[in-house]
Amino acid sequence: MRQDSELRLAYDQAMQDRGDRLAEELVELADTPIAEGLDGPSKSAWVQQMRLRVDASKWSASKLRPRVFGERIDFSISYEKISITAALE
Repeated sequence: MRQDSELRLAYDQAMQDRGDRLAEELVELADTPIAEGLDGPSKSAWVQQMRLRVDASKWSASKLRPRVFGERIDFSISYEKISITAALE
């Protein structure tokens, strides 16, 4: 891939498509109804398994498409000038 720029572009596009597909799967996972006939502990285990799958897919999508699905970091800086003499009074 380092020597073939066309192959590199195709690979990058495939990774972006994979990130998009993982994001689509998140909605499918969230919409999956709880299986019938599960008792309390089994339902809890099922929910935890689904939560783990969702978290893993979210993490993967954020790494494959960081600008789209990654965490937004706010770099804003505020500056306020203070008076030392006023603060001492």
